[in-house]
Amino acid sequence: MSAAQPIASVVPKERPLGWVVLYVLTLALQVALGFARGLFVYLLAAIVLLLSGHHASPGAGTWGLVAWFAPLAWSVLALPYAIGSGWWFVQSTGARRPSERERIAVEDALDTVIQSRPGIRRPGSWWVLDSPEVNARVRGRTLILHRGAIESRWLEATLAHELGHLNSIDGSLIVALDRMVIPLRVTWPDRGAGLLGFASAFLVMLLTGELALFLVRPIWGAYLRHREYQADLFAARLGYAEDLAQSLENEGLPFDQPIPFAWLRAVSHPPTELRIDRLIAYSAGEGS
Repeated sequence: MSAAQPIASVVPKERPLGWVVLYVLTLALQVALGFARGLFVYLLAAIVLLLSGHHASPGAGTWGLVAWFAPLAWSVLALPYAIGSGWWFVQSTGARRPSERERIAVEDALDTVIQSRPGIRRPGSWWVLDSPEVNARVRGRTLILHRGAIESRWLEATLAHELGHLNSIDGSLIVALDRMVIPLRVTWPDRGAGLLGFASAFLVMLLTGELALFLVRPIWGAYLRHREYQADLFAARLGYAEDLAQSLENEGLPFDQPIPFAWLRAVSHPPTELRIDRLIAYSAGEGS
């Protein structure tokens, strides 16, 4: 590869309007189902206001509109700039700031990965998760590296893959989807919970926004698996096809488990063996 090749030669072309159509569809579902959340909050606020001797309107209506639209507006704002997502991502995972030797190792690896590709966007910030896994995660422009990735010989290949997500809409899109849902964990009851248990779980999913994502999760799962392949392709075009394939074979493949009806679930990563297969094909000159 010649030096100073432009980033356009590395970034895979996304399917025309693919994520836009999916996002708008999901947003439309959230608007429709969010009406129930707004109505619930309106009635609750009206009862509180009446019990306190105030009129139910317009105060109750204001709270209802906020409950209806605020999560959706917060989601849309994540697309151009996922403000605040990095802090929440770091705090919720328990990641820490890097030590000096970790900082030197990762910054040197980043310099090596992108040295021949001007224009590649670096992480806005990166943090370390104390885990022995050779793994990494991206939200917005924030990168979390597992300690095992930093200590492994596949650090550059891992970074190359994650840069594929950082130099596309992927990071911001995940933040936008997360923000559509009020962060209240919903555990679907087992068969012995009875009708009341299922009705309660359904109501909570409806009010938090989880139900809308549940309805479209097969489509999003397929899209996100496609994006994993594209991040692999990004790394391959940077010259890390073989290293990434070896990393997946040694650190990913042994832990793969069968997932029944995977196409119905929000499984965001393809089977590791299929990712390796594509990377080998690219190394052999069959990829594009």
